[in-house]
Amino acid sequence: MQIEHFDGTVFIVTSDNDCVSYDASKISLTDISLDPVFTKVVGGTGYFITGKTWSMELEAPGAGKQGQIGVLYDAYDWLKYDWDKDGMHDNSPSATFGLF
Repeated sequence: MQIEHFDGTVFIVTSDNDCVSYDASKISLTDISLDPVFTKVVGGTGYFITGKTWSMELEAPGAGKQGQIGVLYDAYDWLKYDWDKDGMHDNSPSATFGLF
């Protein structure tokens, strides 16, 4: 996961950010097309280093298990954005992982 900001043209990693904390317990799994017992969030708490962390992961579901899974992070209010374009900056960042 990484922290980005809009530079007027594109989103770029906020590489000078070493003070924002993360907490893997704030991750929820959504839109799961494979049985949720096959994966979970792995990681704990810590701080972003140069705007990034590699300390939160999804456990691999195991051989032969394929599907899609959504990841939602309950971010600080000041990190939320109008991702769904409804005029409200109330959405936490999210991502989808899977086999396409």
